Parts: sequence; C-alpha cells; structure tokens
Amino acid sequence: MPPRPCIVPSSRLKPTVASGATLTLGGSTLRTEGALNGNNGQGVIVNGSGTWDMAGGVGNNALVVTINGGTVIFDKASGLANNGNLNTVNTNGTLVMAQPTGTQMGASVTLVLGGGTVDMNGDSENVQTVTFNSGTLQNSAPTTTSALPLARVTLGGSSCVFDVTTADSSLTISNATGSGGLVKTGAGLLEITTNSYTGNTTISNGTLVLDIPSLAAASTVTVNTNATLGTNGVLSLNFAGGETNTVAVLVLGGVSKPAGVYNATTDPAYITGTAINVDGGHSPVM
Repeated sequence: MPPRPCIVPSSRLKPTVASGATLTLGGSTLRTEGALNGNNGQGVIVNGSGTWDMAGGVGNNALVVTINGGTVIFDKASGLANNGNLNTVNTNGTLVMAQPTGTQMGASVTLVLGGGTVDMNGDSENVQTVTFNSGTLQNSAPTTTSALPLARVTLGGSSCVFDVTTADSSLTISNATGSGGLVKTGAGLLEITTNSYTGNTTISNGTLVLDIPSLAAASTVTVNTNATLGTNGVLSLNFAGGETNTVAVLVLGGVSKPAGVYNATTDPAYITGTAINVDGGHSPVM
C-alpha cells in the first residue's frame, strides 16, 4: 500500500504563522488543513521532491510561497490559498490548482513563472498579474476549460510554453504581452484574446487561436508537424474584421514561406480563419 500523507489538522485557536520558513519535502505528501499566516513576510520556501497539499476549509492570510522543488497543491475547499501576495514557481517546482470550481488565488496575487510549471488543472483564476519568464503554464485536465480572464500575462523569456495536454481541453488567456516568445504544446486549444507580445510564436501541436491581428511584424511564426503523432499544429486567425496579420517569417511544416499572403485556402492543414502576410522586408526577431 502507498504511504498515507502526513496531515496537519486545522487549529481551533489561531492561524499558524508561516513566515521565513523553509519546507523540504521528501518523497511523500504533507497535507495541511488549517490557516497559514504569512504576516506579509518572506513566507514559505519549498524545496525537495515531495508534495504539499494545502487543503482544508480555512483560507490563508498574506502568505508568500516560493516553490524551488516538489509540488504544491492549492486545494482549499473555501477561502483562498493565496489572497494577495506572491507565488513564485522556479525550475523543478510545480504548482497545481486542485479545486476547479473554487477560487484559490485572490485578484491581487502576483504569479511568477521562473522555470517551473503552473497547472491550472481545469481551474480558472482571477489573478491580474502573471510574470512569465520561463517554464510552463498548463491545463492538464481532460475535458476541461481553464482561463485567466483578467490576467495580464507578461512574456519575458524567448520560449514561454503553454501546454494544453489533451485535445478536448482548452486554456484562455485574456492578455499576452511583453518582449518574449510563445510556444504552444499539447493537443488542446490555447486562445489569446488580446496579444501584444513581440517575440516569436511556435505551435508544436494543437491549436493556437488569436483574436486580434497583433503578431509582431518582425516576428517568426512556426507551425510544426508532429511526425510521431501524425498531426500538426494549427494557427487559427479569428480576426473579427477579416484583417491580415503581417510577420517577417512564416514556417509551415518545416518549409519557410516566401513573401506573400497565406490562409486557409493556401495552407488548410496549418491555417484557419483569415490570413497572414509574410513581409520579406522585416528583419526577424532572433
């Protein structure tokens, strides 16, 4: 039988103070059910390879969480796991939302991806600030719809990965901005309602839907073929006014297209919706 998780129950008296603490997780699961009070301090730094299930029916207060390793699960049945502070997910760390019908993070939370993975897991959250330097923003739950409907997601790195794992799931981002680049992976659908990021765009698999024609004129757009799966990525240009978006370089299935206009008629396997124009006069983003 697998080991049972260590459970720290809810306090009957007062919240547990968790400020300036380091939590090192082994290969098992720690489940906490009470309120944690971060006192707006350094908060909890999480290391190791195990799992911290932040559960229970009482919300935390002013808690800062930095995940350097292991998995932290925001699993509050009521109240907020983080109600207005900083969550940072670094390389080797994973943050998972475990209550898809609840709210785990308050609107004033700042979420920072520094190389780790944030799995929405079918959940939607009303955070307003996401700083995406590197790592993966994911929806791994089948047959679900996840969203960040209010968030300004600032892409800082050249390869910010958005992974929608299964073909029957989706992830919607209200606003993608910044100087970084976007990489779409997984068989599902990623929709960007408003985009102003200036880096390159790569669709390795699944569908990327863009609602406005704001791909940078100096950017490279790459839509790949997955030879192993026998599938390819799809760029869906859902422009209400029928506009054509101009970019510097367009690569479809490994072929760099010459200057010209490409759409669902010229390349139906890779493009749906309106059109994209390749302007050979722009120097591409490196």
